[in-house]
Amino acid sequence: MRTLFAGPYFGEFGHEVLGTGLLRAHARHFDKVIVCSRPTCSALYFDIATEFRTHDIKCIAMSDRATRATMPSEETILSYVEPGCTRFPMPNCGSAPTEAQIIRLGHYHRLGTPRDDWRNVVVFHARNREHEPGRNWPQEQWHRLASWLLGAGITQRIVCVGTREAALLAEGALDMRGAPLGKQMDIAASALFAVGPSSGWMHLASLCGCPHLTWVGGKEHVYVKRRYIDRWNPLRTRVEVLDEPTWQPSLETVCDSLTRFMKKVAA
Repeated sequence: MRTLFAGPYFGEFGHEVLGTGLLRAHARHFDKVIVCSRPTCSALYFDIATEFRTHDIKCIAMSDRATRATMPSEETILSYVEPGCTRFPMPNCGSAPTEAQIIRLGHYHRLGTPRDDWRNVVVFHARNREHEPGRNWPQEQWHRLASWLLGAGITQRIVCVGTREAALLAEGALDMRGAPLGKQMDIAASALFAVGPSSGWMHLASLCGCPHLTWVGGKEHVYVKRRYIDRWNPLRTRVEVLDEPTWQPSLETVCDSLTRFMKKVAA
């Protein structure tokens, strides 16, 4: 029996999300596929893994900004690896999936299942990461955006997703932070659209076929914008990235962009 071992994965969530298509393509050539990742991520591999294992590896920031001092040791990583298996190179810290890999090699299909009970909701991923506070949109802005959407009759329900540790809750919104990832994927697959600054969850929205509006600041704006629209969008999901390179767009900018974006989605 040919066995493929993928993991342990401990890097950025967005990189892991896009890595699933590469793993899915590779897994077709094996009889058994063992995936080792964080306990919350099992839903990403429901159609890939014949066995899902968890780990408790901690890596500061869980991102490619980790340093040698914060990275787990090779000994720790290898302690989770099943001996005698072919290893799949998971996109861990510092190794994001490339455009060529995603477009030419990846095997992607829509994640999540559209459900009537989540139809026409608007999803907020109100990112709130402690180690990058400048990238968080203030909670008051989320409150005001929710009030505008509800008051304008654009939706009757707003749902906040992500984790309780790294996402905010807007006033008037249903709190689904910390809900199982599979349920969050179903919500995304059913929603009118999702809103939030650039994050791994917004890349997940893309693979759930959920139209999304996002923003990104700094020097990486142009590169990340192309990533959302083309390079990391294998399903060609509708997406709008604000032109202004800032993590702190005004409420008026977001509302105006959403108004135009909704017309495109409805067309």
